[in-house]
Amino acid sequence: MTGTERNIDDAVIKARQAAERAADRASDAAEDFGDEAGERVEDVADAVGEVIRDVRDAASGAVENVAAQASAAASGARESLDDGVAYVKAQYRERPGVVIAIGAAALLALGLAIKALTRR
Repeated sequence: MTGTERNIDDAVIKARQAAERAADRASDAAEDFGDEAGERVEDVADAVGEVIRDVRDAASGAVENVAAQASAAASGARESLDDGVAYVKAQYRERPGVVIAIGAAALLALGLAIKALTRR
């Protein structure tokens, strides 16, 4: 082997070694970047999960509040209706003609109101 061939072989070996070192460094850098990117993706996923849980909890709380308020309103309406029915029954026992006349007038007024609304 001549000196030139030896120099070329040495250069090829050194170039391969340099390429291998560069590839190793690039691989290490890619792994580090991949690990960091993976951690960032996990952080983002955790944050999104927390937001979703917070929204779900808030919505659940709002639904429970609305349900409780609706239940209270329905209970109050039932009590008022029962009181109203009891009052009308008592008035009917005392003056049936007046109660019937008021009921007929209320039905007539309701019919006229519906007729007026449907004309528009």
